[in-house]
Amino acid sequence: MDWTAWCGVAAPCLAVAAILAAIVLAPSFHWTQNWLSDLGGTVVPPVRPLAGTPLTAAIFNGSLMISGLLAGMFARRLLVQERLLPTRVGAALLLAAAVLLAGVGAFPEPAGPVHYALSVGFFLLSFLAMIALGGAAWISGKRRLALLTGALGLVALPSALAVSLARGLPEFTAVASLAAWTGALAVAALRARGPLFLVRTRSR
Repeated sequence: MDWTAWCGVAAPCLAVAAILAAIVLAPSFHWTQNWLSDLGGTVVPPVRPLAGTPLTAAIFNGSLMISGLLAGMFARRLLVQERLLPTRVGAALLLAAAVLLAGVGAFPEPAGPVHYALSVGFFLLSFLAMIALGGAAWISGKRRLALLTGALGLVALPSALAVSLARGLPEFTAVASLAAWTGALAVAALRARGPLFLVRTRSR
C-alpha cells in the first residue's frame, strides 16, 4: 500500500471537511465579511463579525496543521520517487506549501503579520506547484490530469485574487479548488503504483 499517496488523499479531505465543520459551528460566520482565518482566532466587532470560538479554533487550526503534515508526506513522496525535472520542482514547491499550511494553523490569526505571510506564501507556492506539475503531466502524456490542473487553476487563481472583494467566499473557492487538485494528483499517484510522470516515447 502506498500510504504516502493516501496521505495526499486524506490531506485535502480533512482540510475542507474541518473548515466546513468550523463554519457550521461558528456563531456568526459571514461568507463575505469574514476571512476563513477568523475561524481560528478572535476578531472583536465591529471590525468583522465574531466567528472564532475555542472550538472552531481547535478544529480549524488543528486540521490545517495535520493536513499540512499529510500533504508534506505526499509531496516528499513525489520529490523522492519522480525523476522528471518539472515534477521534482513542483514537488519541492508543494512540500514548501504544505509546510506553510501547517504554519497557518500553528500561527493563527492573532499572530498578525506572521499568519498573513504564511497564508499568502501558501497560496503562491501552491499555484506555482500547479504550474510545474501541470506541465509535467502534459509532457508525460497525462493530458486529463494536465487539463484538470489547468481548469482548477483557472478557478483557484481568480478566486484568490478576489478575496479582498468578498473575503471568505472566494477564499474558500480557492481552497476547495486546490484541495480538489491535490486529491486528484494523489489518486493518480495511487493508480500509477510507481513514478507518476514518465516521458513516453512513441512506438512505430
